[in-house]
Amino acid sequence: MRLTILFVAVLCCLGWTTGCNVINPEEKIPNYIHIDSFTYEAPSYSSYGSASHKITNVWIYFNNNPVGVFDLPCTIPVIVDQPGTLTVVPGIDYNGMKSGEVTYPFYASDSVHLTPNPGVVQNFAPKTGYIATSKMLWTEDFELGNSFSKFNGDTSLVRTSDPDKVFEKKYSGYVYLDTAFEVSENISSNSATFKPVIGSTVYIELDYKSTAPLQVGLETDFTNADPHYEYIGGFNPHPDSWNHVYIDATDFINAYEGYQYRVVVGTGLPDGTQNQGWILIDNIKIISYK
Repeated sequence: MRLTILFVAVLCCLGWTTGCNVINPEEKIPNYIHIDSFTYEAPSYSSYGSASHKITNVWIYFNNNPVGVFDLPCTIPVIVDQPGTLTVVPGIDYNGMKSGEVTYPFYASDSVHLTPNPGVVQNFAPKTGYIATSKMLWTEDFELGNSFSKFNGDTSLVRTSDPDKVFEKKYSGYVYLDTAFEVSENISSNSATFKPVIGSTVYIELDYKSTAPLQVGLETDFTNADPHYEYIGGFNPHPDSWNHVYIDATDFINAYEGYQYRVVVGTGLPDGTQNQGWILIDNIKIISYK
């Protein structure tokens, strides 16, 4: 009788233990991948212009399965049950918004082979550059001249060679504002136009530094109608250092199909809060696919 009771008690204990393991399975220890930043491998300047960029986040996949989106720098946990490929896709702040993280369609991804190594931190320095199918539709770096002229406002975007104002090389674009010249709107010339393929993705890239707000837009010219322009990206002052931004122009171009497009740059003193201000701008790129 006592043996029977003991046997039943043992079975109960075994069942309880097995049930606990089902409810609380053993947690797997991940591999860890640390990424400080993307290294940008610049193609030829003549084809793609400046190597300036701003990759702020990474989109991670392991064996094509999503792991997550991480701000740089980051240490990423990855469950690695078997050898496989970790793919790292460069991400940007969409239209300059930190809350709008997206992958940039014109930058190449990078990858690294992983084997199970639980708990170990592995450093990875991914590299990127423009993909082979990307195409610069138009660029302006102010090195050979200035494509912009005033079309509204009080003052023009001019070309400067002041070393304190130049981002790289010898020249940048410059607008100065004060109480007599409070607003500046400038447009690229008729000889500095581009025509994207309607339906394709189109971005504007540029570098800027400023004590006044910056607006960037496009104008489209129609055959039998007046031109239409609007600003599609707006940026707060960034006085202490140069900032690289990416502006999605796809929706505007699809909505306003003209025979050519031009770039518009605008700025102005905030009402009643500043007596003077300035913007510096460089390396404007219009990029799409071949």
